[in-house]
Amino acid sequence: NFSEKNLPYDIIHLLNRYFEAMGEVILSNGGIIDKYIGDGLMASFGLKESDPVSICVRAVNAGLQMLEKLEKVNEYARKHLDYELKIGVGIHYGSVVVGELGHHSNASFTLIGDSVNTAARLESKTKQARAQLLVSEEVYKNVQPYVQRGRVFRAPLKGKTGDFKMFEIEALDRNRACELVDRVFMLTLEST
Repeated sequence: NFSEKNLPYDIIHLLNRYFEAMGEVILSNGGIIDKYIGDGLMASFGLKESDPVSICVRAVNAGLQMLEKLEKVNEYARKHLDYELKIGVGIHYGSVVVGELGHHSNASFTLIGDSVNTAARLESKTKQARAQLLVSEEVYKNVQPYVQRGRVFRAPLKGKTGDFKMFEIEALDRNRACELVDRVFMLTLEST
């Protein structure tokens, strides 16, 4: 409804402000922005790493920080555009296919596969569950000692067989997760 009631310039302005804030969070947690999908985005963590605990904790930390940064974006949006953005974050851990996809003259580096679909389905469940951040059982197994969990859901995911367990994450235990979150800075230094 924002697009219907506002000028194209205002839409682009707000989305760029939002994507800048969300992108900084993803990059500072060692993630890669894979693509922008309308007013959403997809990010990946751990493509060059092997420690699932560190990968999952940093992805969850990024998701929680995105929700915090959204409030600052919304302060601006409410003041200048009389609008407020709402987001849901879905996180899954698993194997993906990585490579260039598309026409040879305009192929894009991307990730595809069942794990990508599962993360997207978790994100779409956030609305129905009225939860801001949902993770799969695979993620929760890796982050359990480091997070404050909210509700637990079991529901079907579109395009998937059977019911899936989903966990609402409310906060990160900063004291316990500090070393894992800070590891991203060591990775950055080593790769330069």
